Amino acid sequence: MNDAAKIAKFTDVYRANIGGVVAYARRMLGDEAAAEDAAQETFTQFYKHLGEMREEQNVAGWIFTVARNRVYSLLRERRRRRAAPLEEAPPSDDDPLERTAMNEVREIVAEILETLAPEMREPYVLKEYGGLSYKEIAELMGIDDNLVKSRIYKTRQKLVSRLSKRIT
Repeated sequence: MNDAAKIAKFTDVYRANIGGVVAYARRMLGDEAAAEDAAQETFTQFYKHLGEMREEQNVAGWIFTVARNRVYSLLRERRRRRAAPLEEAPPSDDDPLERTAMNEVREIVAEILETLAPEMREPYVLKEYGGLSYKEIAELMGIDDNLVKSRIYKTRQKLVSRLSKRIT
């Protein structure tokens, strides 16, 4: 693959996946800066290995595998260092009241997700923030599709239950 083709392929894949990778990392790490660093490292690895990838290879799956590995490395480092509390992404430029309400809901959701075991939190985050399919999540995590669906369902139920208790 020549340099121009490599750059074009990288750009297309980057544009298609950066949002999902950052969203996944942010929800798993709870820190915008760490999420962006994890995404940058993920795409640096992708660029390094782009020439080695087969055409039929699931590129999004490969990218999320690298992102997942990096996120878990950062989480292990945090446990060793007793990491700082959760930080939230900067607010958008929407209506101030709506933005405030949404920030409160995001904060509550982030708090709830933090309390869940990683095996329950991760499939939900990969689906809702990473945009992966059930099949892609199952392959990435090395578990059955039905187990992925079950974990996501249970996580959603917990979120709805806990959100309704906190909001009302």
